[in-house]
Amino acid sequence: MLRIAEDLEITDLQLACEQYFMENLSVENAAEFLADALSLSRVKSTEGVSSLVDKCVGFMEENAEEVVKTEGFLLLPKSAMIRLVSSDQVIL
Repeated sequence: MLRIAEDLEITDLQLACEQYFMENLSVENAAEFLADALSLSRVKSTEGVSSLVDKCVGFMEENAEEVVKTEGFLLLPKSAMIRLVSSDQVIL
């Protein structure tokens, strides 16, 4: 939905999608959300998508001990894994 909103430049829908994303971010879905946000950023790099990636990475940094135990973490694409392990904030 966010990708469609970005493509059609529907700002209200973009903001609603971003708000939903942040309100529903959890240890269980953080890795999947990061992968999706990075995928969106490769297609169309906007401030909103970049902010989602940063917020997701920040959440995962703060909750690294729990996030690494999830199946989603094990399925992260290479670009997402590189982004996380290159962070000085990830402490396991």
